[in-house]
Amino acid sequence: MPLNEAVVRAMDIINLIAGSSRPLTLSEICKQTAIPKTTAFGIVNTLVHKNALELADDQVKSFRLGIGLLEATLAALSESDLLKAARPTLEELNGLIGETILFAVEDSGQMVFLDMLQGEAYLRATVKLGTRVEMHCSAIGKAVLAALPESELLTFLNDAPLTAKTAHTITNRAELLKDLHATRQRKYSLDAEENVDDVRCVGAPIYSRSRKVIAGVSITTHASRVDRDKLEYYGVLIHNAALKISRRMGFSEPDFYWDELMSTG
Repeated sequence: MPLNEAVVRAMDIINLIAGSSRPLTLSEICKQTAIPKTTAFGIVNTLVHKNALELADDQVKSFRLGIGLLEATLAALSESDLLKAARPTLEELNGLIGETILFAVEDSGQMVFLDMLQGEAYLRATVKLGTRVEMHCSAIGKAVLAALPESELLTFLNDAPLTAKTAHTITNRAELLKDLHATRQRKYSLDAEENVDDVRCVGAPIYSRSRKVIAGVSITTHASRVDRDKLEYYGVLIHNAALKISRRMGFSEPDFYWDELMSTG
């Protein structure tokens, strides 16, 4: 069956913008998709009208994903087996420690937040569902990165701009690789104020029946609320929670990062 060209082009534009680290102008969209400018203008205008895209900068006329697209995605994912499997454990963990619990999946080299259970008031407004976070400076992202096969991890490190978000962000590729190897050893990742000042996190990956990493979870807290011992305790909790969710998804290996540890010694 032949594909509808207008729909294909609309999806090409959406996927291009979704994979970009910044809003794109119409000229940039045309250049990277090879869609004629008049055609692209009509598609983009329609997508904006339907809230799939939104104008990011009125002066330069750049575009980013719109809330309508994110809402549709979240609505679909809210009924998925993965979120259904994760939610009871996330609620249990949130009730136990009173901290913010986050759930995210990887998309185009970034983590997209799909669920959140709020903790203390300080962090209530810091994360919105559907927003993205860089993988190299977040616990939830580093947990997933550490679960990648070494070849995929090295490709990410070679291609991704390791942008500094705070003075603590790891921007050196060798240092980040060392940190990810340490994550594999301890079974959970750490964000030591690397994405947001005064915020610390621990994270762990979620695996599927096919032994592929499919999501990540994290505990997020104010730096003043945790010392080294408590952060280690939270690390054990997030590891156990992620493993419990992975078991519900059919994961049968004895623990996380088993294959990556064997391949790297």
